[in-house]
Amino acid sequence: MINTDDDGSNSNNAYATHTSLPVIEPMEQYIAGRVYDINGLILYNGEPTSDVLVEVKIDSPDGSSTKEYVRSRDDGRFTMTFKPNAQGYYTITATSHCRDVHRSICTYQSTMLEVAVYEEKSIDRLCVVGGGECINLDNLTIAMVDARLSEDVMIDSSKRALMIRLMDVGDRAHIILTLPSNIIDAPDRLSVVVDGKAVEHREHLASSDVRIVEIPIYDGGSVVVEIIGTYVIPEFPIAIALVLAVSMLVLLTLHRLQLIGYN
Repeated sequence: MINTDDDGSNSNNAYATHTSLPVIEPMEQYIAGRVYDINGLILYNGEPTSDVLVEVKIDSPDGSSTKEYVRSRDDGRFTMTFKPNAQGYYTITATSHCRDVHRSICTYQSTMLEVAVYEEKSIDRLCVVGGGECINLDNLTIAMVDARLSEDVMIDSSKRALMIRLMDVGDRAHIILTLPSNIIDAPDRLSVVVDGKAVEHREHLASSDVRIVEIPIYDGGSVVVEIIGTYVIPEFPIAIALVLAVSMLVLLTLHRLQLIGYN
């Protein structure tokens, strides 16, 4: 008589194997410096399996690696901790070590997943190109991977554009911008130019007044990214400055005329 365990595997047959497969459920975006719980599922013959030992190995872009061992719960799911401390591309490998009773016949099935970890920067000030005024902000963010921000984000009023200078740009660089409409806007889509060349990008509305813009960058080294709209934030302050300047000119003219009249 051949005995089978509750998951259908044969523990008496010396030639039997146990092939439970881990599945990793990725998130949409990871930010360096944050802690994440990444969930997975152990399947045996397509069914969730409990009490399976899972080895989770995380390879970092700097060449280092960490390991963690977790077990699948009653519903077959398991949870691992992911704490990326720097931007870059990480590889997560989950390997099933089977149940303890099946360890000797385990085939150690693995699933590998590469994830991009972004460095997120909050931009608290925009300055006008050419040494103009600066405006304080609290709601513009840039997330980047395989690239770094080289200096402040600037405004080019003549182009109605934001200018972003990047350095250390690799061949898998990608940036994601959160752009409130009170900073830059357009009736339809924004335009994106990298080093003077128009590039394809993705954008969607996170809310009625916030755009998310995703830009892949394939040029290495240092690049200038321009986000071009039909409105950019300094237009209103500059208009006020012009009105004030004209008002002052009128007042000075009237004052001179009064002086001439008294003479």
